This record gives sequence, C-alpha cells and structure tokens, in this order.
Amino acid sequence: MSRIPCTILFAVLAFTAAFAQTTNSKSASVQATKETLLTQHWKFTGSEEFGMMKKANTKEANDEARFDADHKASITSGGVATTGLWSMDKYAGVLTLAVDNSTEKRPYKICKLVSDTLVLEYKDSALVKTKYHFLRQP
Repeated sequence: MSRIPCTILFAVLAFTAAFAQTTNSKSASVQATKETLLTQHWKFTGSEEFGMMKKANTKEANDEARFDADHKASITSGGVATTGLWSMDKYAGVLTLAVDNSTEKRPYKICKLVSDTLVLEYKDSALVKTKYHFLRQP
C-alpha cells in the first residue's frame, strides 16, 4: 500500500473511534438527565383516555408518584398506594415499576418528562391506553 491510503485509513478509523465515544457519552448523559428529572415527588393532576382529559376527582385528590434516586418508587392511584423498584429503558422511553411482594411489572411509556411535568402512559390488559398527568411538587 502506498503511504497516502494508509494515512487516510488511519484518519478515518481515528475519527470513527472518537465519534463512537462521543455518542456513548451523550447517551449516558441523556440517561442520567432523564433519571435526575424523574427522581422527584410528582402530584397527580388528571388522566386522559381516548383523547378525553379528566381532572383528578376527590378520590384521586392525594394521588402522587415518587421516584427516588435509589430506584425505590411509590405510586398512589385512586387512593391506593403501590410501592416497588423502578427502572428506565433509555432507548424505548419506558419506565417499569416492579411491584413489591409480587412478580407484577408495570411498564409505563414516558410521553413527557421535563422539569415540572411528567406524563406516563399505561396500557391495561384490555389494551386501553391511559395517560397519567403529573406536576412536580415543590
């Protein structure tokens, strides 16, 4: 091989390796940012089914979700608290709650996660999708 093609090949390999490291560090950074945003105390404000938004009623007035940095979680729905461990799939945008003292795992699609708003979508056994809307508690 002549000297020029070897130099070009080396430059291409070096660039590819540097780009791969940047992409991996960005993915880890995005994951850390999502987890940091999620680890809050969230107040339930309402739910949405079939495009119809419904505000929290009196039974749901104290409903909330809390996701801790140690991956413990507590979700109160309809006045009933469920605890467990949460995990997040950064690629699929899915939050999974492994319910304590059970084999049940509840997957929630993360529809929106910003500093003050969380929207999770849950699909029940009848395949009905419900979006749960939360605001960050101060």
